[in-house]
Amino acid sequence: MSTTKSSLLCTGMAIGAALTLIFDPSAGRRRRSLLRDKGLHYASKVQRSVDVILHDARNRMHGFMAGDFSVKKFDLLQPTWAPSTRFLAGLAGAGLMAYGMSRGGLKGAAADLLGAALLAEGVTNATMRQRTQRQQHAPQQQPHPKAAETPAPVEIAVPATEMAATARIEI
Repeated sequence: MSTTKSSLLCTGMAIGAALTLIFDPSAGRRRRSLLRDKGLHYASKVQRSVDVILHDARNRMHGFMAGDFSVKKFDLLQPTWAPSTRFLAGLAGAGLMAYGMSRGGLKGAAADLLGAALLAEGVTNATMRQRTQRQQHAPQQQPHPKAAETPAPVEIAVPATEMAATARIEI
């Protein structure tokens, strides 16, 4: 069987399994409801993100039109970036990665690397140092403050006859 036929077969099986789960008579209604709720939730998150990006871009454009060209506000030189800058950097990174994959060779690998760095910066909004930094030493656990106040267990020596009498067990 060729690779194309096996890919189509696997795709068809996956689609069939998904449809079986969604249209299952006993639990399908719950799964469809859960799927709808998750879809609405993520659509709302995307809409909020788009609103934030557009609001930021609009404010930046107003500042630019008013003549605010200060280098101090140039986002790419700051440790964290504004939402519109992150979005554009992510798009540029994805574009560079697509170009690098189509190009191949050393130039393609360099474009892939630069694109991945830009995409990671846009998605995480953390500097390269923050993303690659490892914790040097694990923090040592301090004993709980009340642990020092707890008295040590006390052992009481009781003769077996007295213990048997109080527990009503015959020896």
